[in-house]
Amino acid sequence: MAMNKMLAASILGVTASVSVSYGNGAILFDNYQSSSYEPVIYGVGVAGHSAGSNVDDPNVELQLFYAIGTFSSTGSFLAVATAGETTFIDPGLNASGYYGNGPGGYYDDPIAQTIIGWTGQVGGVYTIGSNPVTFMVEGWGTGAMYGGDTYGTSSLKAQSSLWTEVAGNLEDGLGGIAPAVSPAFNFSNGPPLLAFVVIPEPATLTLVGLGAAGLLALRRLKA
Repeated sequence: MAMNKMLAASILGVTASVSVSYGNGAILFDNYQSSSYEPVIYGVGVAGHSAGSNVDDPNVELQLFYAIGTFSSTGSFLAVATAGETTFIDPGLNASGYYGNGPGGYYDDPIAQTIIGWTGQVGGVYTIGSNPVTFMVEGWGTGAMYGGDTYGTSSLKAQSSLWTEVAGNLEDGLGGIAPAVSPAFNFSNGPPLLAFVVIPEPATLTLVGLGAAGLLALRRLKA
């Protein structure tokens, strides 16, 4: 009887292990080792920074979002997306400014992003290039100088375009999504360029709107 219980427990353990092995995926959240190698840059209108220059501020935070499947609309993607890992710009990466326009521009999160519910199997067999996942990166400045520590409150923010990744080759490990029990791979198709812009505070937008309305009313009176 004791032997039967041990055997049953062993079988259950193997079953659980197989289930976990292919129940989630993993991918590394960084733009320094990825294939696209696109830097994080300042867009037009950021005081003190020329447009197109690399962001080297360690107070700039980034967050990865993902949703299983392929999406073409940011709105529909965000409606179902899972908020994932966060990290910060690492000025030590590209400190010499060899890549892009000036030093900085890169991040390398040491914690792999787990993609819950992903499997690289087709018909029970792991298949390279299968099961796409859509990703997006948001970034924002943190601290008092930017008005807050979240994407919603910060005056400096950025949002990438969407891109997809699929099951990677487990033998070469060069890129794509891997089962969570395997060493995580880098992105093959992203992240795309991320350009930061300054978003005026709501009060400023209100004043601008009132000013425009006043000018419009003045023109009507003159007419």
